[in-house]
Amino acid sequence: MPLISCIECNGPVSALGLACPHCGAPVKLSMPQEATEIPASQPPPLSACLATDGSVQAMPASSRSRRLVATQREAGRKRRFGRRDAFRLLILFTIIVGVGQVAASALAPSILPEPLKSFVLNSSGEQSPVSLMLPICILITAFVAVSGLFLFWSPARHIFLGLCVCCLFSQLLSGPAVDSALSVVLDQIGTFLEGGIVAVTYFSPLREEFKGKTGEELV
Repeated sequence: MPLISCIECNGPVSALGLACPHCGAPVKLSMPQEATEIPASQPPPLSACLATDGSVQAMPASSRSRRLVATQREAGRKRRFGRRDAFRLLILFTIIVGVGQVAASALAPSILPEPLKSFVLNSSGEQSPVSLMLPICILITAFVAVSGLFLFWSPARHIFLGLCVCCLFSQLLSGPAVDSALSVVLDQIGTFLEGGIVAVTYFSPLREEFKGKTGEELV
């Protein structure tokens, strides 16, 4: 049983009693006033973090922890969107190189020597309906794949990889071809960029952006 000193006679008295048994003074007058404390679960007010001269005092550990977590989340979000923007620039540059390669191939017959020009014109003169539909299918598939990569749609990287493999096999089966030097250089650059896209989407930390992305989660 806790004992305190009476405020009147200074005798021992129970803290649970109502009055002193020696002099009859109320026990509540002898009880020391409890200092009000801020609950540990609540952060202190802003005024508690400011000194009398206006300088900022050291914040409690809980406030520093929350501030550190918020800072780390913000830095992670900036790195995440920085990687996304760089990847989208890579895709855009690949598209530009591809368009330039197609344009250079279309203009190639006009700059080739006469024997080679005749060979190109004769080889492209007679085409079956299947060979005419193949470029259209490739173009549609490329549009779907590139759009999905821009939106970080998970199946898009698989579609893009399959498209790259199909283009390689189609070049092997198409037979001999004559093209300009510019078209060949742009084609090699495009192949290098396409390999970079495949490597990034499968083997870099950016691959996590493609995992679990459904149609409702596209950004």
